[in-house]
Amino acid sequence: MKRDNIFWGSVLILVGVLLFLQSQGIIHNIFRYFWPLALILVGSWIILNVYWRPVRGATGETFSIPLRLEIRVDAGPSFVPFIGPSEGIWRFQVTQEIPLTMIVEAGASSLNIDLKDVLATSVELKTGASSSNVTVPARGASLLDVEAGAASVNIRVPEATAARIRIKEGVTSVNVDSNRFPRLDSGMYQSSNFDTAVDRAEINIESGLGSVSVK
Repeated sequence: MKRDNIFWGSVLILVGVLLFLQSQGIIHNIFRYFWPLALILVGSWIILNVYWRPVRGATGETFSIPLRLEIRVDAGPSFVPFIGPSEGIWRFQVTQEIPLTMIVEAGASSLNIDLKDVLATSVELKTGASSSNVTVPARGASLLDVEAGAASVNIRVPEATAARIRIKEGVTSVNVDSNRFPRLDSGMYQSSNFDTAVDRAEINIESGLGSVSVK
């Protein structure tokens, strides 16, 4: 609105100056000068609009942009020195403020993934001969899909978080805390308040030869 006022105010000043010059006998026909000057004024106004962005105060317009981050980690053997990273260890830290999805693919690895304070809505973990320790998010609804070969998979669910666990195993030792997650069916365990809980995790595990623990 302020910039519009400036534009039309400039137009009136231009017309007033031309009329004044005509009345003084300096120019005889204002229309001879009006249109060239008007075009210069309009062109200057267009350029000004491109480069002039006034800072809005507290009463200005506000807007929000939804953000979601996707993280993909592809780690080969990571506990064997000289094959994986330096000293055999990868270390990652992710934001706790932006919702994210995570995909982790690892070979012969030892993984420790703590997502308790992370807004991870979807996590996909694919491992070979490995040992994986995963803590699921404590806030919001999350999904954890695990595909493991000859692996040890240990999953921790924060105390105030409900969970539904589905396990499709081969020759696997399964240890699920039945006090927190009563068994409903073959390979399925669920918190009693899962359907109404705000903070909850859906966990799907497919494992070959190894062990699975959920607590």
